[in-house]
Amino acid sequence: GLADSADGIGGGWTTEQILRIMTDTRLGTFGCAYLALYIIAKLELIAILGNSVWCMGSCEGGGPAIIVS
Repeated sequence: GLADSADGIGGGWTTEQILRIMTDTRLGTFGCAYLALYIIAKLELIAILGNSVWCMGSCEGGGPAIIVS
């Protein structure tokens, strides 16, 4: 998925190398870095939503966004 694509793009120079890296089941450096940045960005965006409001028909804020995502 996401980490395999990052590993392939970051670690391979030729098409064959990229495909070989992307089919490998191990997590590489580029994949780990990309996943960490993805999680940090997602948490920051959810934090911007503000305080959670849990009312029937009107759920707002970061809490409901975490459940949906």
